[in-house]
Amino acid sequence: MGKAASTRYATRIFKNVSIPMSDGTLLSADIAMPEAAGPFPMVLDYYPYRKDDLSAHALPQHRYLAECRYVAL
Repeated sequence: MGKAASTRYATRIFKNVSIPMSDGTLLSADIAMPEAAGPFPMVLDYYPYRKDDLSAHALPQHRYLAECRYVAL
């Protein structure tokens, strides 16, 4: 692996971010982002209705993705 592939970045977690849909519905997401200059690719993890129950286990994976310069929802 090259140096860029092994570099890890500081991350920031945004909890309960409201995402407006075109029909007025608001979705809620926790977002892990690298603290570096973007743009970044994004990985979306989708769990309807039970964000806090089902996706709590995913936060370590989301943080890892953010360390590797992905935005993870």
